[in-house]
Amino acid sequence: MAGANLGNLFGTILAVVFANLWAAKTRSPTAIGLLPAIVLLVSGSIGFRGLAAMATGNVATGEQQFIQMFIVALTIAAGLLVGNTIVRPRGTLS
Repeated sequence: MAGANLGNLFGTILAVVFANLWAAKTRSPTAIGLLPAIVLLVSGSIGFRGLAAMATGNVATGEQQFIQMFIVALTIAAGLLVGNTIVRPRGTLS
């Protein structure tokens, strides 16, 4: 489980770095390159499976799925912060 979370973190960092470099080269907003990559990294099925497990009465599995969902969200947030620290985004509203 830790390997998947670490992969999610590194995937987010790489996506942010490449999106910022692409945005600087093409003079386009960073979100154009970053949004599709983040959508691929977000696993909405984890939360849905947790909700389904809770609804069927399997509380322990549901809680594990919800915790995993928050861990994924935290790794994506950490990856965004680290990636933007490595390669600064250019101002998109200027």
